Amino acid sequence: MMENSFFGTRRVVKTMDDARRIFHEFHSCPIGGHTGIQKTLAAVCSGFYWFSMTVDIKNWILECDQCQKDGNPLAAVQPLQCIKRPRSGTNEGGRRKKLAPAGRARSADRKMAAQEKFFAGIPKIQYKPDAGPGDVMCFKHYSAEEVLMGRTMEDWLRFSVCYWHSFCGPGAGPFGVPTHHRLWNKGSPMKSARKRLCAAFEFFTKLGVKYYTFHDRDIAPEGSTLEESNRNLDEITDLALKLQNQTGVKLLWITCNLFTHLRYMNGAATNPDCHVLAYAGPQVKKSLEIAKKLGAENFVFWGGRGFHSIHNTDVAVELNHMAISFKMAVNYKEKIGLSCQFLIAPQQKEPSKHQYDYNQCPLDIRNTTLVMKVIVEQGGLHPGGLNFVAKAHRESTDLEDLFISHIRVMDAFARGLRNAVHIIEDGVIASMMQERYSSFSHGLGQKVENGTATLEEMEDFIEQNGEPEVTSGKQEKYDSVFNHYI
Repeated sequence: MMENSFFGTRRVVKTMDDARRIFHEFHSCPIGGHTGIQKTLAAVCSGFYWFSMTVDIKNWILECDQCQKDGNPLAAVQPLQCIKRPRSGTNEGGRRKKLAPAGRARSADRKMAAQEKFFAGIPKIQYKPDAGPGDVMCFKHYSAEEVLMGRTMEDWLRFSVCYWHSFCGPGAGPFGVPTHHRLWNKGSPMKSARKRLCAAFEFFTKLGVKYYTFHDRDIAPEGSTLEESNRNLDEITDLALKLQNQTGVKLLWITCNLFTHLRYMNGAATNPDCHVLAYAGPQVKKSLEIAKKLGAENFVFWGGRGFHSIHNTDVAVELNHMAISFKMAVNYKEKIGLSCQFLIAPQQKEPSKHQYDYNQCPLDIRNTTLVMKVIVEQGGLHPGGLNFVAKAHRESTDLEDLFISHIRVMDAFARGLRNAVHIIEDGVIASMMQERYSSFSHGLGQKVENGTATLEEMEDFIEQNGEPEVTSGKQEKYDSVFNHYI
């Protein structure tokens, strides 16, 4: 469907046929190859955003960097009956304004994005332990500087905000249009990326979180070539580094998006086509360089694509290729002097066609207590951290909803930490566990524990001691004691 002309005010897309038709019309016009125009269009035509939406084509053209360099972009598509409009507009006398160089315009965009306040009216989130049930814009349990067992809460928990879920999700569903219309998503892909990053750092500082995480394609849009994608990353991460230095917020981990683009539908390192694996290689290489540039404490290998059928899959070959890819990444990490820790997100149940995909938004205090008990007993998470999905629900469209979503999870983990510390300091469950395994502290049990026992010794032990007594597992007692601390 069309309103005005093809390059008029807007184009309405209601079906995939509409999207495909626009896609082909775009590529047939003189400026169809401009990547600044293609990016949003590619997202529309990828098959993911098939729902009804309005595409502001004219704005894409006016905000495309290459169109800026070429002068009046709309004049180039006069045969398509575009509405003429000079890039710079006119002054009061009707004369055309002088055009600013593209580089200066982008610099102005960056400055404007850095100065814009996206969460105006929302103050820094404070710790208020006595707040009532209706006061949800505060922490009631998370006190960053409070010391528990020799460390601050902030150090035990090492919270990080997930950039992808919190700032890139449109609030769409498989059966509905996007509902999250954020101010930072307006403009060309690169302009939106700069605004989104500034909005994110404003959010981090107001929330009081010291870490964030992202995929390479979350923070900067993918270009039409690998070189353009890398240039986009360089530009956006220059801004990220500046914002990190200004705020003290650090990068917990970075990972590569090797799953969204069509080329990766059969995997990346495990793809049956070496050409695809070869494309993934330099994408990982660039992300490792960005990890060093931004001081990432970890680098994650995200496992987003599995296989659908064993009939067309050589699992052994694919796993071998994945192992070789890991080795190449380790070698390059050492070559460039990157000191971060490598992590693997196995996603062993992907793809979701016949298995499942699961993201955790932990709100159950029993679960957070169990998690924090393990973390405290092992001495902490360093250099890792707690990275959780706290995106606002599709129906939660207010900006404060994004804060509340993170606050509730952070408070749930803070309560879990307090409970875990009480459990460990009281030592009741530890004493019960010690008693349960006490037979391994002496005699044959100690030899088993040390790895020196033999089968012959076990046989001699049974000849002397006979049948063992039946001992209750006391599960109900353990549950009851654990519940005392919740």
